[in-house]
Amino acid sequence: MSLWDKLRNRFVGCGRDGVVRHVNWWDNRPSWFSRFLNRRLGLPPEARFRFYSVFGPKELVYRPVRGAKVFFSGENLHRFYREYGDYCLDEVDLALGFDDLPNPRYLRFPLWITRIFPPEATEEAIGEEIRRMNRPRPPRERLFALIAGHDKWNTRTPLHDALSARYPVDCAGRWRRNTRELQARFGDDKRRFLEQYAFNICPENTDTSLYVTEKPFEAIQAGCTPVYFGSGNRPEPEVLNREALVLWDPGNPGEALEAIRRAVEDPAFGEELRSRPFFLPRAAEVVAEKFAALEALLRRCVP
Repeated sequence: MSLWDKLRNRFVGCGRDGVVRHVNWWDNRPSWFSRFLNRRLGLPPEARFRFYSVFGPKELVYRPVRGAKVFFSGENLHRFYREYGDYCLDEVDLALGFDDLPNPRYLRFPLWITRIFPPEATEEAIGEEIRRMNRPRPPRERLFALIAGHDKWNTRTPLHDALSARYPVDCAGRWRRNTRELQARFGDDKRRFLEQYAFNICPENTDTSLYVTEKPFEAIQAGCTPVYFGSGNRPEPEVLNREALVLWDPGNPGEALEAIRRAVEDPAFGEELRSRPFFLPRAAEVVAEKFAALEALLRRCVP
């Protein structure tokens, strides 16, 4: 693919997938939302949706198009891509993101949902996956994994340094890489790599209320205890059980370090921690309600 084609895909659109075209999107792969629309809504062939994100000029959102406009971002728009901080609500038919906004054309639909549950998932399938992730985890010989590309905002360095002073920490991303096993052995399959570890160090880039990415959920999928920092250390309070996570407080690191020490050195406490369910009792219902709300709002956008 030529450089021009890459730029065209990024800034003009990533091609049509059924009734969907993407603009300023991540790449040219069919998106989670394409599958959601094409497989759940049974739309007529003349229906048209254009999905926008933040990876290009905002002016493209304002161009007139045939069909419905939907804006989605999993990014922290309060810190990055600030020009999109209004979620383009004055221009689109529906906006989706991590904030909680009182607008009838907005739905809180954080990115992690699209990384953990397939768009075809029924409430039963969502519940089954949550029950799987809630099962007690076996002990693992390897302790700490960290996969990150950078630490521009200094959320990872203090955590990494405090733990690596006591325990081995395998860094498999670009940042502080000391192992290439993720790439060489697992073909960049993060979940399979993490399945070797007891803990995944996975703080957010920034600590912003309600901003929770896929990071703790990918750790949970792999059966790792997340060592987490972000969202005021109240990540997804309707969904996640804080008692099953190790929450890092930069102002009081001793509490997390003591919990980790006990989990590593006290077999009884380690087993008790691994038996705590990651998800709260209503988690499957909460996620299923998000699916239903998204479907209803998208149907409303069909001409």
